[in-house]
Amino acid sequence: MVQKLFLKKLLESIHITDTEIINNQRTIFPFLQQTHTPIVNFGLDMLKSVILHKDFLIDEFMEWVGPVFYRDDCKTGIKRLIPHLEKIAKSKPQLAPQISEMLSDGFVIQDMDLQERISKSINKIGDFNDVKLRAKINDYQPLMLGNSKLLMDKFVMTELEEKIETVDYNFKTSNNKKLIRPIKLPQTWNELLFQFGNFILCEEMFEGEILLNSLVTKRNIFPVDFRDQVTSYLKQLENHYYEIESHEILKKYFISKIRNFNSPGTIRKSSYHKIKTTDVIIELLKVADSKIISGSSLPLLCLPTHYPYWIEPKELILRLLAYEKANEPVNPTDLSVAISRMPRENIEELKPLLFKLDFEKKALLEFCLGLNKEMTFTEQSLFDRIKSFIKIQNISEDKLALWAMAATTFYPDENFEKLNETNLNYIPFFGKPYLSPLVFSIKKNEWKDYRTQKMMANQWREMTISNPNYKKVPLPFIYGLDVFNFGDDYWSYAFYDKGSVYYWESLMPQNIEALANKILIANCKLAAASKNSMFGFLDVVLRSEFKLRYYGMNLFACCFFMDNKEIRIKAAEVLHMGMSQELLDINALGQSCANLINNEYGVFTRFIESIITVKDASILHNTALKMLVEVIFSNLDKKEKTPVNFKKIMECYYDLITKLDKSPSPNTKEFLTFYKDHSSFKKLISQILTPN
Repeated sequence: MVQKLFLKKLLESIHITDTEIINNQRTIFPFLQQTHTPIVNFGLDMLKSVILHKDFLIDEFMEWVGPVFYRDDCKTGIKRLIPHLEKIAKSKPQLAPQISEMLSDGFVIQDMDLQERISKSINKIGDFNDVKLRAKINDYQPLMLGNSKLLMDKFVMTELEEKIETVDYNFKTSNNKKLIRPIKLPQTWNELLFQFGNFILCEEMFEGEILLNSLVTKRNIFPVDFRDQVTSYLKQLENHYYEIESHEILKKYFISKIRNFNSPGTIRKSSYHKIKTTDVIIELLKVADSKIISGSSLPLLCLPTHYPYWIEPKELILRLLAYEKANEPVNPTDLSVAISRMPRENIEELKPLLFKLDFEKKALLEFCLGLNKEMTFTEQSLFDRIKSFIKIQNISEDKLALWAMAATTFYPDENFEKLNETNLNYIPFFGKPYLSPLVFSIKKNEWKDYRTQKMMANQWREMTISNPNYKKVPLPFIYGLDVFNFGDDYWSYAFYDKGSVYYWESLMPQNIEALANKILIANCKLAAASKNSMFGFLDVVLRSEFKLRYYGMNLFACCFFMDNKEIRIKAAEVLHMGMSQELLDINALGQSCANLINNEYGVFTRFIESIITVKDASILHNTALKMLVEVIFSNLDKKEKTPVNFKKIMECYYDLITKLDKSPSPNTKEFLTFYKDHSSFKKLISQILTPN
């Protein structure tokens, strides 16, 4: 690179004459097909001065320069070349058709200014009767931006429709069935052996849960030599490391049970892992292990019945009845996970079964299933409050946690005063929405350069959430376990892999706000701090059918600003899917994106290049994208200094309203009027605000 720049400056400094360029033109022509853009532009600049010279090899030049019109990185050089090509077409009319066709290839470059200049040039030199040219322009019609399509109207072989088709974007909430794919539990020893392999290879938690429950419920199918038969799996488990902490905990437990099945298993998490939500899997393992030791064959309440983690309401009620019949205690954390995994489906057939449950469980499940919205838990006594204060295990708090878990799962946007009156009302999400705002701050770092002895400094922006300081949370209330301020190092090992996101989602699949809060803190402090777990979140967005609230929508918006291009591509695919199904709240997404732009989070170019990938996918996508841009404009701060490449979002908007034959919204007009005298936007804003 340094050598190329040096040679370029050297050639410029010696002032090459036109005669020397003509004599060396065959040496210069290959410059036009170099991968390095400055070399291409340098070659074009050299050749422009001799393009009308009598000895200029115009035919060879046309062959070499043709591919340049497909290159987005060479658009500046193309703009400077167009006037010279027009001169060639006028001086040598026989070349006009070839030049017109070559210019039309420039429509593949998504640059509005360039396309309009190409359109005007073709109108000057192009022949309306040239069928080949018209066919080519007709093919490029879907790629045309802004006024280009109107300027090319007479060259398009099919007449433009008199009335442009329009489609309204109507945001809706999905009510698709969850209980679709039943989980088939192992019934034979061979199937149970195969389940070991499923667990080892799978990132999802349900394979481990199936295996764990098989150890509890299928002990009767174990052969006498079962340890010998699972030896190969034992070696695989011992040699396999999971970045997913929940898998590591399960792995250690399975290894210990293979070695000595009838003894208590190894149940512990890594010493460096302090995340409270991890204690949920620890608690479930303790419940399962106690069943194995005591000889109980009843499954865990939270064992999924349908992929990937759903529990059929009827099956949960039958399990609770089996527990009552066997006089086996119900673990609150086990029931809490089961409640969060239970969708409201097939409810009518459950009413006779509900009456067989004891009063407390019946009232709780009726609340979960929407049959009764009244909370009937017993108020805390003074003795319960004293036990809570001195941190003694409190059964009453566990019951409150179950009701709060049900309220946050099935009524996430409502505020339950009865829960707010308890001594646990300090916990985020406890029976009410939690909306602590995103906080953006400027960080600075100073140091002394040991060579120059000068003080050096740099600064950057960080984003975090002002969560409260930690206080004790009952384990059954999973939503609130980690939504606290724990310090910078707390999340170091929280989300290395997307499998961790899948596990956490499986504990609270019907409301992912707490999960999104955690990922925002762990992965989105800086736009340059993206990790693989962001891919997991985008999968969760699809699985949750875009049921995004405050934190979920902000996290989704952050994906478009990430430095990792693969994350931005995946986010654009998810955006495309959400718009096509009309499941994405465009207004909420636009507000989140505008907030990030206002606070200079990440690089604006990454954002705009990501969202415009959905443009022209369909009329519905164009309508939704227009709405998104208008919401962003309405919520942006009016500043003299705009983000780099801000013109690109204005060009996108102009192209959208042109194709949809729509006028700018009042808020958009107000926003753009503020910049109407801005030198970079003046012409474009005039086109947007002035109807055709």
